[in-house]
Parts: sequence; structure tokens; C-alpha cells
Amino acid sequence: TIAAGHSIGALDFSMRELGKADQQLLARLERAIGASGFLRLILANGTLFELFRILQHATSGFRTALLGQLTPAQAAALVDKTIASGRSIGTLNFAMMELGETDPDLLVHLEHAIGAPSFVRLILANGTLFELFRILQDATSGFRSALLDQVTSAQAAALLDKTVAAARNIESFHFTLRRLANDRGQLTRLEGLLGVEGWWRLLIACGSLNSIGQIA
Repeated sequence: TIAAGHSIGALDFSMRELGKADQQLLARLERAIGASGFLRLILANGTLFELFRILQHATSGFRTALLGQLTPAQAAALVDKTIASGRSIGTLNFAMMELGETDPDLLVHLEHAIGAPSFVRLILANGTLFELFRILQDATSGFRSALLDQVTSAQAAALLDKTVAAARNIESFHFTLRRLANDRGQLTRLEGLLGVEGWWRLLIACGSLNSIGQIA
């Protein structure tokens, strides 16, 4: 598979369907290939997208084994490949949400392996405010603080420009604000990054009366 350069973008679908039908069979497949084999394949033929999708649909034990193999240098290489490929990161938070619900300690491990600076670099390159908000929503509290500390006002303004240019839907933004309301410092930090003028520009360009009411 590596020598042939085959795409591995659909592997997670097979794992998802196998997991629904027979968890023991999925576990047997994972053991047959092994965490090191899976990681070697992802590093060669995949990006951070494939890593997150495989983590989302793998068994709990295999998630732990896979992340146990991942080094910060390998995580940085996957971030670089994801940026270079221009790959969408709009669904990365689904894997984070799944890990947060089933194994919060494993989510912490994933966040630390990639690191807040690399996450921000990836969002700035391939995302918009939408991706930033979704990742903030499903990250652990400590990692939310680390991410917000990495984002500058100039970077937030750049993400705002990209969001407006892409006409991204912001109807779900209030869910992130609601999550951050548990930590007033995080919420204040996020609000301040855009500023009042930035928020109004975002709402006028991408919002509706509903989103204004939800955010306000």
C-alpha cells in the first residue's frame, strides 16, 4: 500500500462498519496490522485527517496503542503534510468529541502530541474561524486555554477575513461560546480576539437574526 501510494482516506469507513457489525473482528484486524504498521501507513500515505478519522473509529485499546507510537516529530510531519495538501480540517473535531466522550485522558494525549502551536498553525493555513470554534468546543479545558494563548489579534483578524470570504455558516458558534462560558477567562479572551467591530463584521457578513440572537 505504501509503495503503491494508495489513498487511505476510506480506511476509517471500513473500520466504522466493521466496528458496528463485530467489535471483536475489528480488534482482530487492528492486532493483525498493529499500531506501528498503521502509523507507518498514515505517515507515508496520509495526513492528520486520516489519523483523526482512524482514531475516531478504532477500538479504545487500539487508540491508546496508536497514540503511544506517535511522537511530536511525527505529529509535526503530519501537520506539514495536511497544510501542504490543503486538506479540509472541518471534521477534525469529531474525533476529538468522540475521544472526549469515551476517553478524556486519550484526548489529552492527542492534544499534547500535536501541541497548541501546531494546531493554530494548521487552522491558520487550512481553516477559518469555523474550524477554530469547533476545535475549541471539543478540546479539553486546558488545551482551549493553550490554543487561545497562541492566537494573536492579527491571526484572529486573518481568520475573520477567510471566514467572510468563504461565507462560512456561523449558526453553531453559540455552542462554542456556551462551552467557554464555564471559564469566563477563556470566553473573555475569545471575545477580545475579534473585538466588537470584528464580531459585528462577522455577524453582518455571515450571520442571521437567529445567530445574532444566539450569540448576544
